[in-house]
Amino acid sequence: MKKNHITKNLVDNSELLQAMLANDDKRIVNQDIENRVHFNADFENAAILEARIATVAEDYPRFGRKEWLKCLISMSRPSTTKRLQVALVLCLVMKA
Repeated sequence: MKKNHITKNLVDNSELLQAMLANDDKRIVNQDIENRVHFNADFENAAILEARIATVAEDYPRFGRKEWLKCLISMSRPSTTKRLQVALVLCLVMKA
């Protein structure tokens, strides 16, 4: 599995991710020419991710905290890099 890859199943089951992709919003995820979805390469730590989520969430007001948490928890799978998994968990803990 490729680094920072988000599974098709996760994308198909997340209205939030689908909305970001439909808007060509690459601040959290992006889609390559083969239609694979990946995390934005800028995420090196929880602070960057937390700041980005705060900014992006303002542009998606129909999605509440529950959808963001569902999306983040789902993204924290073995397919993600260890560094990003740690950042996701820290972000969730800091938001709780």
